Amino acid sequence: MTQQPRLSVVIPTYNRPAFLARLLDSLVNQDIELEQFVVLVVSDGSTDHTHSYLESFCQTHPTFAWYTQQNQGPAAARNFGLAKTDTDYVAFTDDDCIADPGWVRSILRLFDEQPSLLGMEGKTITIREQMTPFTHYVEGDGDCFASCNVAYRRQELLDMEGFDTRFFYGNEDVDLAWRMMKKGRVVFNDRMVIVHPPVPRSFFKFVRHPETYGVEILLYQNHPEQYVQTKKHTPLYVIFLSIGLRYLPGQIKSCFRMSSANPLLFFEAVIALLMQRIWLIGLAPRFLAMYLGLIKRSRSYV
Repeated sequence: MTQQPRLSVVIPTYNRPAFLARLLDSLVNQDIELEQFVVLVVSDGSTDHTHSYLESFCQTHPTFAWYTQQNQGPAAARNFGLAKTDTDYVAFTDDDCIADPGWVRSILRLFDEQPSLLGMEGKTITIREQMTPFTHYVEGDGDCFASCNVAYRRQELLDMEGFDTRFFYGNEDVDLAWRMMKKGRVVFNDRMVIVHPPVPRSFFKFVRHPETYGVEILLYQNHPEQYVQTKKHTPLYVIFLSIGLRYLPGQIKSCFRMSSANPLLFFEAVIALLMQRIWLIGLAPRFLAMYLGLIKRSRSYV
């Protein structure tokens, strides 16, 4: 008799079939029977050969399925995938990650061991040898709630209507976790491991990264007391004083460590960090309008 799947894994993707192939291979090679979980990939309006790759892959692997939507951002893509699930639990990861062979097993085991749990976040690690000043990566060892490594009870997600799509990119995962924690227990599962290798970013995207900081304001507006309790300040302080000024010396030191053998790369990184601050100043009117409630969404995907 075929076992009913207990877990759905939802993955948003956009024009990154090479990364996605690496992730899907890691899910095929989990140390648990494939019949115990299903994988749903949601293409967020990909325009390259992602769809042809997914069509071929899913024909070969019947417990994997894929869907497509117009480009609306990762939060909307995750909600689309959530609506297609029918399992007890739903896990989320991202297309630029690699799942540890025991990732699925560790999720199901902890839900079985602690039936009162509403959700969990796992341990996310990176490959430090591949880091440069111009790479994006995620590391988390608790209180991160990154959507590349979380799992929740499906019915609780549906009751909360999933991710808040006003967070076009960033903090939609923290917002969801904070809402879930108001209803019950969300814990850290150190056996639930995802590898997030460093992903190269262009100079232009690096400079424009402050465009994503508007999600700090949305998070504050949804959870004002918890935001101040966690971050000790209001979002405008966090954006312009903490991130904009206080973090700069540490970022320069970090860039030096990652490019000590390449002075030209270090110089380029420092110029990019200074240009980020100039870009941030230009965003001040928009962020002020968001803080005052004149702008309701944060639409930036850099």
